[in-house]
Amino acid sequence: MTLSALFKKPESTESVSPARAAYDAHKQTLARLHTEHRRLHDHDAAERAAIAEAEAAIATPAALRNDLVAAEIDAQVDSELHRDTGARRHIDDLRARLADAEQRAAVAAARIDIEREKHRRLLQQIADVRARMQTEAAKGPPLLHAALTEDLAAEAPALAAARDGYIAMLCRTYALGAVLDELAHDQPQLGFVGRVPFGTMIFPKPNHAAFTDIARSDLHAQLAAAIQKVREAL
Repeated sequence: MTLSALFKKPESTESVSPARAAYDAHKQTLARLHTEHRRLHDHDAAERAAIAEAEAAIATPAALRNDLVAAEIDAQVDSELHRDTGARRHIDDLRARLADAEQRAAVAAARIDIEREKHRRLLQQIADVRARMQTEAAKGPPLLHAALTEDLAAEAPALAAARDGYIAMLCRTYALGAVLDELAHDQPQLGFVGRVPFGTMIFPKPNHAAFTDIARSDLHAQLAAAIQKVREAL
């Protein structure tokens, strides 16, 4: 049996036991927290991207102004040297880009503090959810232990029935052997079968109150009854 099969909720049409219900509720709570954590993390990733975009927009005008100063110097040099390298056209392009960048920077500057505050609050929410996840996760092992203990106890009747069935078959077969031994007692050439080893026989069971031992006296009584039945059938 795999670990996943061991921890899986038993399929049954009967009502779920209290400990199993508590463990299932714990798993559902933990799953909801994981979902919330992923949602907040994705939201925060979008906020961090928005902040980076705003910071880039705010920084762009300064870079363009530097480019514009350099282009104006180039244009002046071209004019004085009576040559045309297209610097004037480049200046017009830079001015248009700078005007657009300044508009974008103004919008970004108005939003960036809001985005940073949203990022800060999201980080706090993520930390809170993580703390709740850790607290909830710590409940898992005791709840699972209780659920599996209930599952174990539920198996006691089936194990007892299987053991009793085996003992009944054991007594029937050894009863035949006991009668064969009685016949061979006076005529050894017929061969002995051997006695049932009740003294050394072990019937293992989990160390749980739901699993009971079987008394040796009960075993011997069952064997005696089986022997008597064989004798009566002769």
